[in-house]
Parts: sequence; C-alpha cells; structure tokens
Amino acid sequence: MHDILPTKFMANILYGVNGEGAGHSTRAREVISHLQDKDHTVYVASFDRGLRNLCDDFEVTEIYGFRFAYVNNQVRYRRTIAKNLATVRQAAKSIKHLSALVDSWKIQLVITDFEPLTCQVGHHKHLPVISIDNQHCLTNTNVAYPHQYRRDAAVAKLVTRAMVPRANAYLATSFFMPEVKESRTFLFPPILRKEILQAKPIAGEHVLVYVTSPAPSWSNY
Repeated sequence: MHDILPTKFMANILYGVNGEGAGHSTRAREVISHLQDKDHTVYVASFDRGLRNLCDDFEVTEIYGFRFAYVNNQVRYRRTIAKNLATVRQAAKSIKHLSALVDSWKIQLVITDFEPLTCQVGHHKHLPVISIDNQHCLTNTNVAYPHQYRRDAAVAKLVTRAMVPRANAYLATSFFMPEVKESRTFLFPPILRKEILQAKPIAGEHVLVYVTSPAPSWSNY
C-alpha cells in the first residue's frame, strides 16, 4: 500500500461511486471526508442516488451508470445485460469526458466503489486504481455457499470481476473475516457513519430492512 500512496503524499484523486442504492455513496462519503481531512484533493464521479447524495457536499461529476435490473429486489442478470448493452454509447461518452477531466485535474490516483468507468479510465491513463467496496469479498476470499446458491454466486462473481478488474489493491469490507485468496486484497469491518457509531441501540417492536429496489412481496411481513 505504501508504494501506491506514500505517507504525507498529497494526491489528486478521482473517486468513482456506484449510484445504485445508497450504500456505496454512504460509505464513500466517510472515505472522501477522511481523505480531504488529510489534505488530499478529491474529485467525485457518480450517477443517480450517488450523485444526489453527494453533490451538496462534494464536487461531483455526473457520469453514465451501469444499472442492474431487479425483480422483487432480486437481480436479473440477463435483463441487466440487455439493459446496459442498449446504452453503450452513453458509457463511451462518459469515458471520453472523464479522460479529459483526469488530464485537466492532474489526477494521480483512482479510487472506485464498484464504479467501472473510473476504473477503466484509470487503467487507460496508467494510474494506480484502488477498489473500496464489499462486493469483492465474494471474489477475493474463500467463502462457502449452500449448494442451491452456487449458480447465483458464480454469476455474481463474474459481474463483480467485470466491474472493477485488475485493481492495484482491493479494500473489501465484511462483517466476517474469511481467508483471503487474492493478492493485494485487504479486509476491513464495515465503514459506518459517525451517527451510526454514536447511536444507542434499543429493543423495539419493529425491524428496519433496507432494500435497493421495490419488493412488493415483502409487504405482507
């Protein structure tokens, strides 16, 4: 890690944030704030909810976002592929725009929270790329799955590898600490907001469940 970002080195950083749901932008907010506190200059690129959640507090460039297709809050991969193939030209425009901004901002490091376009631009510009997300715990560690879920796990791994390939380092957050099987992979506990860390838990009558997309079948519970 010290070879990527030496101590006391002030960097110009491009930070790509996946805009689906609120998890990526919530995590990125904490990391970006920490980097800025250390005097790094951070330029953010995101879309959809990531853009809306971050634009009031950081300089955010809107980019095209690859989106997953959901049915009852479950990813449908064939629909996802078809949905995104139809918008390849938009992705290409965003990559071209980001490439120009990387030169203008004199970017020295790319960090991506499951956002593929900033990763691609980083590789094209021969810049170090760091991945910060929870998804790569699936691909870069030894995790066992019940037999009935192995097919779903295999597809999820393919998608995860395609989103952020060949990063110089993978910083994966996880509730548990499995054995790491990929080099340059480091596991950390979930990155939480100060409000969550300072909150006092209580026993009540309701359970709060976060879902990325509408889940009508859950309304009966």
